[in-house]
Amino acid sequence: MRAARCRVRLEKRRELELNHTTSNGSWTSRPSALVHLFSKDGTTGTGELAPLPGYSPDEFDAAYEALSDLGPLEIDPPDLAKPRILLARIEAMVPRSLPSARFALSSAAMDWVGQQEGIPAWELLIPPTEAGKADSVPLCALLPKDDPAGATRALVGAGYTCVKYKVGKDLKQATQELKAISEVLTQEGLGGGSLRLDANQGLTAKELGDALKALSEYAPDILEEPIASAELVAWLSAGNTSPCALGIDESLFHAPSMVKAWLGTHQTAAVVLKPTCLGLARCLDIAEQARSVGVDVTVSHCFEGAIGYTAVAAVAIAIGSRKLPSGLAPPSTLSVSTKRAGAAPPFIAAGYLTPWDTSGLDTEFAVRG
Repeated sequence: MRAARCRVRLEKRRELELNHTTSNGSWTSRPSALVHLFSKDGTTGTGELAPLPGYSPDEFDAAYEALSDLGPLEIDPPDLAKPRILLARIEAMVPRSLPSARFALSSAAMDWVGQQEGIPAWELLIPPTEAGKADSVPLCALLPKDDPAGATRALVGAGYTCVKYKVGKDLKQATQELKAISEVLTQEGLGGGSLRLDANQGLTAKELGDALKALSEYAPDILEEPIASAELVAWLSAGNTSPCALGIDESLFHAPSMVKAWLGTHQTAAVVLKPTCLGLARCLDIAEQARSVGVDVTVSHCFEGAIGYTAVAAVAIAIGSRKLPSGLAPPSTLSVSTKRAGAAPPFIAAGYLTPWDTSGLDTEFAVRG
């Protein structure tokens, strides 16, 4: 095989419908664009550019422009023997300040290389020490704002063993809804660890102690980002102990300098990796850093379309925990980004993500645009 000269081509921006609200804001749509990496032999790898406005650390226009300015990529046969190094080198062609563009490009490269080698994209990311076929990944499903208890019953019936509740600023309302959710989980035979909480840094330092005590009664597997990272690290460093296992999420990309301090508190149970907000190389680095100190790793989508979601799923299969579920229950943006309305990922079933066997990201679900 000769060295391949791969060119980058972007499709036009599109808007994906989205109905999502957190303490950080509300979204009714989000921008997306497919990124193609193609070579003369006809192989085309596809990724998706999809930063979430007001949440991701970069903006769509800047990321799109950076990808538009890229020249051809040279991939030599020896590169294929070290896919992690190759993907990191390709991603480094884009500034670190544009992680969504980095992940879009590395996703397209994963797809292209996987097709060249005849292996699925996730297999390119598995650490050398963990060679072999990967197991299924348990998933956590995000509860809707309306009737979260009813949604819990439906999700458990569909096979999910963990649901995620967004804690808003109204703790009284939150505890009422959490009580109803917990009752459903108990009725369905699920106990502690079947509920995940996420405050999106919406609580205050003043109410933190009482809030943690109240939320711990519902035995969450982890509580993600209760307050701003600097404040929380200071609170923990002052000798306070959280009755809830804590997870790092937004701090990974909005306050990266705090990650080491977070892990140094020894009260962090998990890191929640969002590849679209971090880039592929940084996800792999954080995962290794976390596991070196006994912290677990989960992976979460950021409401991408079908191609982006599949690339995130590949990351979860390669490095995600098999104990703590990953936040990859299919979001609403999937059905509006495929050629077949309402199409469901064939690799998601009964609350689990199952490794696919097709090459690259080319599954039945992640249809080409």
